[in-house]
Amino acid sequence: MRSSSGYVSRPLNTSGVSDLRAEFWVKITGWESGDEARFKVSPDNSTWYTVRTWNYSDSDNTYRFYNISLSAYPASTSFFVAFQAGMNQNDDYLYLDNLKLVGQA
Repeated sequence: MRSSSGYVSRPLNTSGVSDLRAEFWVKITGWESGDEARFKVSPDNSTWYTVRTWNYSDSDNTYRFYNISLSAYPASTSFFVAFQAGMNQNDDYLYLDNLKLVGQA
């Protein structure tokens, strides 16, 4: 994702799943003060919760692994995850790799 135009969301069915968590790698490069990105979830594609926010202090051009519990959010047949960019220049990047949602059926 780059600049302020980056947004991606995906639906999934989490009904009957416990201990849900998101695992992924993120690398941030080129950010200035005021740039940020968010990882969000929604149990209904209407009410959204920001789970993680990245800002300028995370911009070190290094991949970092995240293992984030999503068990606080209600499971549903229309559960959504999303990443939203909030950077201000075309050379501001957030790299997202190997996103997995895992839990107990």
